[in-house]
Amino acid sequence: MPPISPVFDQPGVKFVFMRAGKKFPPIEKEWQLANHTYQDALLHTGNVGVMTGNGYITLDQDKPDAFKGLTLPTSTIWETRPGRL
Repeated sequence: MPPISPVFDQPGVKFVFMRAGKKFPPIEKEWQLANHTYQDALLHTGNVGVMTGNGYITLDQDKPDAFKGLTLPTSTIWETRPGRL
């Protein structure tokens, strides 16, 4: 699993935890109320999701052609295991 970017080590950023190799479902029943910190996320051995809000917007670029011509602000980009952004 790639490391969690330190750009997410910010006040107010919350994380949700999934099992290793899974994007859904989260391991906690009321995951929307999760209050996991960056340090918690570093210790979790499964997948980690960044909860949107606090100025964060998340895009999963499974179909890169769908994003052609779209202008986005400076952001953190990382590659998933299948090689998508």
